[in-house]
Parts: sequence; C-alpha cells; structure tokens
Amino acid sequence: MSEPMDLNKMMKRVEELVAQLEEGTLSLEANLKAFEEANGLIKTIEKTIKDAELKIEQILQNK
Repeated sequence: MSEPMDLNKMMKRVEELVAQLEEGTLSLEANLKAFEEANGLIKTIEKTIKDAELKIEQILQNK
C-alpha cells in the first residue's frame, strides 16, 4: 500500500491535474479521471486544514 501524501504533495498533484485539464489534450475519460482525482484531493486538503485549525484552537484554549 502506498504512503499517504502530505499536504504539499497533494497540492502539487492538484496543480498538475489542473494543468493537464487546462491543456485540453486529454480524452473525455482521462479528463473525468483527472477531475475526480483533483476533487478528491481538494476535499482531503480542506479536511486536513480544518483539522489543523481545530487543533490550533484547542491548543490556544488550553494555554
């Protein structure tokens, strides 16, 4: 099983996928796969950031 991506790697991958989509050279099926992967990564990034924000809030409240 592959190691989970860190936040920076996920963001880099989203950038790569967006660049591929913007080129307009992929087939419809490849476009859909790229979009689906990017969308999933964006959701994971958002959750990671939200979890970090909550953790920071908890740390600050427990000062």
